[in-house]
Amino acid sequence: MQLRQIMIALLLPAMGACAQFPSVDASVSDRARQADFPTLLPMDQLTQYNTPPQIDDALVGSLEARVANLRARAARLRGQVISQQTRQYLQDGAARL
Repeated sequence: MQLRQIMIALLLPAMGACAQFPSVDASVSDRARQADFPTLLPMDQLTQYNTPPQIDDALVGSLEARVANLRARAARLRGQVISQQTRQYLQDGAARL
């Protein structure tokens, strides 16, 4: 029985290797194939154009609203899931087992 399981374990991955995969080359347009490679720049040149994000009143307001919604949701999730009566019923049933 174990030899059979070993053979199945070896044959399944081998069968997966025989699958037909879609041609990736067909999805690349001729224009993309003929395009030049992008110019690589040193990291110093890339970071000199980096500007810090601008925080305005609209962004602050939307973030504060989102925080309030998440806190309200967290408070609802902290509440009891089942009533005390249902909890007692389940505990009594478990005690009888």
